[in-house]
Amino acid sequence: MKLKRFYSGTTFVEVTATILIMGTVSLGMMISLVNFYYHYRQEKVVSDINEYGRMVMNLVVEELNTVVELNPPGHFNGYGMITGVKRNSETGLFENIRITARKNTGLLFNGEIPFNGDLELPDFGQAVDNGVRTITLVDFEVIYDRGLNSNRKKYWESALDIVLTLGLETKVAPGRKKYTKAEPEYIKFTRRVFVPNRYIGKLKTAGGIPDLPT
Repeated sequence: MKLKRFYSGTTFVEVTATILIMGTVSLGMMISLVNFYYHYRQEKVVSDINEYGRMVMNLVVEELNTVVELNPPGHFNGYGMITGVKRNSETGLFENIRITARKNTGLLFNGEIPFNGDLELPDFGQAVDNGVRTITLVDFEVIYDRGLNSNRKKYWESALDIVLTLGLETKVAPGRKKYTKAEPEYIKFTRRVFVPNRYIGKLKTAGGIPDLPT
């Protein structure tokens, strides 16, 4: 009588099924990793934009706090412009102030990037991935003089609303074809700045002290 022998092992079907399962799991993990990496980069860029916006707007406020003469709002390169005269806190001398905007570099103070060129739009480094992401200055508005026909007009003409809008465009996003741009993101920064020296100058010109708005 012959006995049947059984050998332990795997069949071709089992090996194929195992490979398919491992391939599917690996593909899922890879897609998750790509998405995680994309969102990490995106959040890093947005964080850099917010940091730049806060710092440069705070610098505008600091400059305006030293202004002794402020000119009517103007425009330069299609953006708002602030010009006037300020007093240097260190030397006590009067200096011209000119704040303008440029699409690819951000706000300029007397034609230069602040802090010796260090405070510019964060459109560089690994987070922007060599052009995959583009950061630009979309708009810079300077608004005052609301046309109020009362004593309050002098106050409001000395209060500026400053609006800075930055844009982020991403060329490639997960699930999109190569070189297809995602929807642009716009990040807006606003400040209302009261320029006391301008207000005092208007009081001297008017010869009186109007009531402040409540």
